[in-house]
Amino acid sequence: DVGIVTYVGTSPERNLKPVPFVETYCSVQLNPTYFPTAFGFNAVERYTELRAGESTLVVWKATTILPECLLRNNGTLNFGYASDEDVLRWTNDSMEVYIDDVLQRTVYNDKCYPSPCEFSLNWHESNREIKVISRSSTTKADMHM
Repeated sequence: DVGIVTYVGTSPERNLKPVPFVETYCSVQLNPTYFPTAFGFNAVERYTELRAGESTLVVWKATTILPECLLRNNGTLNFGYASDEDVLRWTNDSMEVYIDDVLQRTVYNDKCYPSPCEFSLNWHESNREIKVISRSSTTKADMHM
């Protein structure tokens, strides 16, 4: 499962006088509403995260749905994810995170359950797309991360 992208960055106030940079927070939920499935199947509707369904390859993309607070600022994207809880899960299954079609991070279906893991990526105001690819050794959705 992949959870929420929280953006933390800085941006100048949009007014006529010079002011110091201020921290800006915004978030995008990593779910099928904000990240439509471009290829493959998301798991059953009870999952509100990105979780592969009966498929060995799933691609989710967010482009036009990204919020304005993310598109016009530099900052950091914080991702949370969890391994499947089954001891028989395929630990070499992975999820890859891309920004503008450049691979940024690959995470594996291991060591992140019951406590989820997190990682951060740099975001630049020129970036326009976040893509997540799930690769699995099995089509059994209940074994996917």
